[in-house]
Amino acid sequence: MAFKDYGVKSSKKEIKYEVVERLGALDSDSPNPKELRVVRWNNGDAKFDLRNWKQNEDGTETPLKGIVLDQEELQSLYEILKEKLKRF
Repeated sequence: MAFKDYGVKSSKKEIKYEVVERLGALDSDSPNPKELRVVRWNNGDAKFDLRNWKQNEDGTETPLKGIVLDQEELQSLYEILKEKLKRF
């Protein structure tokens, strides 16, 4: 997938991102769905990204608040959830 400059602006500087892969939605019926994606922020390394995405009228998306995890952090989260979910 080619790099796209979406030009999201923060109060401090312009933030650029590239959605490398959409892995899945947690609440796809929401107007601002929470999705797990692989995203490259500001031309950095691709990381796992969990956040809501605002669907704009012009067909573009705006990232809302969320979290970014590298491979090791995602693996740790997986292990924690796997252990905790055994109880349910």
